[in-house]
Amino acid sequence: MATLHVTLELPEWDDPDEGYRSLQGNITREAVQQLFGEMKNELADTIRTELMEQIRAQVGNILTDVVETPIRKTNAYGEPIGKPVTLRELVMENAGHYLQESVRLTDGKPSSYSSDKPVTRLQYMTHIAVRAELEATFSKRIGQALDEAKAEIDTHLTAMVKDAIKARLKL
Repeated sequence: MATLHVTLELPEWDDPDEGYRSLQGNITREAVQQLFGEMKNELADTIRTELMEQIRAQVGNILTDVVETPIRKTNAYGEPIGKPVTLRELVMENAGHYLQESVRLTDGKPSSYSSDKPVTRLQYMTHIAVRAELEATFSKRIGQALDEAKAEIDTHLTAMVKDAIKARLKL
C-alpha cells in the first residue's frame, strides 16, 4: 500500500472560512498532483511500450516485403536486364561471389598475382579458423608438457644433488 505524505505551507487568513476553503483546495490539489503524477508516468511507459511494439511489427512487415519483393537489375541506362530477383537472392548471390573471390593466403586480401598463392576467401577463412583452433589446442598441450617436463627435471636434479651431497659428506 502506498503512503501519501503532504507538506503544505499555508498563509494565515483573517476569515476562517476562507482559510478552510483554501486549505481544502490546497490539500486536494496536492493529492491530485501526487496521485496523477505517478499514474501519468505509468501511462507514459505503457504508451511508449505499446507504440514500440506496433512500430516493430510494422517495420518487420515492411522489411519482409522489401526482402521478398522481386526487383529488376538495370544497366547504366536504367533499362531492365535479366529476370526479377528478390533482395534475398541478390544477397545470397553476392555472398557467394565474395566467398569465391581469390585472396592471398598470407593476409586474406584480394590478389590477382599467381605468385601470391591465391585461395578463395572461404578457404582463407577456414584456414584462419583451423589455425587459431590448432594454436590454442597446441599451446595448451605444449604448456602442459613443459610443466610436466620441468617437474620431471626438477625431481631428477633434486635427486642428483642429494646424491652428490651425500657422496661428498661420506668422504
